[in-house]
Amino acid sequence: MGMFMLTFLGTVLFLAVGLLAPAVFGADVAFRLLGPMGAWAALPAGIGAWLVLWGVMVLMVVLLGDVYDEPDPAAAGLLR
Repeated sequence: MGMFMLTFLGTVLFLAVGLLAPAVFGADVAFRLLGPMGAWAALPAGIGAWLVLWGVMVLMVVLLGDVYDEPDPAAAGLLR
């Protein structure tokens, strides 16, 4: 039960950190466009946050793609 809680906490923290950049970017766009566009500023802010989220995901896949391409626990020395 304790390992499940730790795994869940780690997942929540990882997702929160991953969503931090899109949230900050979207909030910045929304606050800059709030005066000229009013409530419609949420549309470009949401689109911008979505694009930043996709950029972060593509960056993670490019950086970590080779690590998980062909995992072999025996070759990595993870098995005894």
